[in-house]
Amino acid sequence: MADTVLYEVSDGLATITLNRPEAMNALDIATKVALREAVQAAADDSAVRAVLLTAAGERAFCGARTSRSTSRCSRRTGRPAPGPR
Repeated sequence: MADTVLYEVSDGLATITLNRPEAMNALDIATKVALREAVQAAADDSAVRAVLLTAAGERAFCGARTSRSTSRCSRRTGRPAPGPR
């Protein structure tokens, strides 16, 4: 997972932290992919009984998505779409 999303499991609780406080935790492609991977990791782990989604920083939980980075993102995979649009 990228440093833009942190993942930790302790006592059955998976904590997923959006870690882009300088961008108000806006969701760019790398963050969306890392978030999807963290959620999948929690779903695949039989020791996880609950998930806490939180964010770093004090200004915002999640400012929004970055339109520039998601304009060519595949809905199915969350990864950049191939070739020109």
